[in-house]
Amino acid sequence: MSPSTNMATPLTNLTPTNLNLAASKPLLIAASPTTTVRQVLTLMAEHNITSLPLRSHNSDAIVSIVNVYDVATYIINAACFTEINPQSLDSEKLARLDDPIENVLGLETERESYRIFKTDAHEPLYETLAAFSRGIHRSLVIDYTITGTPAPPWLLSQTDIIRYINKHPESIAALGIDLDAPLADVPGLLHPDREVVSAREDESALNVYRKMAQAEKLGIAVVDRDDNLVANLSASDLRSIDFKAFDNLILPVLEFLKVIATNPSRPLALITATPKTTLRDLVRALTENDVHRVWVVEAEGSRRLVDVVTQSDVVGVVVARAKAARESV
Repeated sequence: MSPSTNMATPLTNLTPTNLNLAASKPLLIAASPTTTVRQVLTLMAEHNITSLPLRSHNSDAIVSIVNVYDVATYIINAACFTEINPQSLDSEKLARLDDPIENVLGLETERESYRIFKTDAHEPLYETLAAFSRGIHRSLVIDYTITGTPAPPWLLSQTDIIRYINKHPESIAALGIDLDAPLADVPGLLHPDREVVSAREDESALNVYRKMAQAEKLGIAVVDRDDNLVANLSASDLRSIDFKAFDNLILPVLEFLKVIATNPSRPLALITATPKTTLRDLVRALTENDVHRVWVVEAEGSRRLVDVVTQSDVVGVVVARAKAARESV
């Protein structure tokens, strides 16, 4: 290890304050639980956000959080209640758009997105990272400082952590993690025997989103008849979507992706890696392409899908190494 690595503080020992993110975070946007589903979608689109904290009925305290995928699932379930494969959707007539957003939270009370995780701005990140490794995507950071003026609350995300690792690789090298190791050699990162959830390219976007919901995934691979990777559909594809765009869900998934693409020249861009890709390059790919997962293909130049690595998986490696270090003391 280099001297800088020996002197570096492990990521799990840092506090949210140490990340120096609070000043760059936008003022927290939150909604009342009685705000309508339609208004929430509009608010998310206007601010280009995929999740929205919800306040208490009785105060301004943040008590829960809902994301665009939860809202989409709520609307889709209502749209398909009487017809499994509708031939058309009329956004102006979609049921549930004028329901209060708190109704979305009542569908599955055990869903992660309906419980907000909280982190003390001055406490080590270990417990928060452990929660992220289990699939929680965001935490509300609160400054519990008693003296002085506390900083306003802000949301810490898995993406923030991956970006920090990319900028400060020494923060996980200090835990003994080799960033230049191939993915196949990073303990616990790849799962070659795991079945990767996928959908066929000729399926409707509606059916693909339903399959994602059933599998409790936020991203799904789209493959051709030979199981070659051709596209990726994820919850973040719904970013900036307004309720009228739900009409397009009946389209084949590849057409749907082209319609909603924010960058028409790269509507089906895929970020892939191979088992030989280094952990450093994977973290860089997640960061520079602003994605939550990288699809692992058989070899360079291949589209044969063999695995997937998510932000949660990378954080999980960090937590596992920190836990092992704690237990060895």
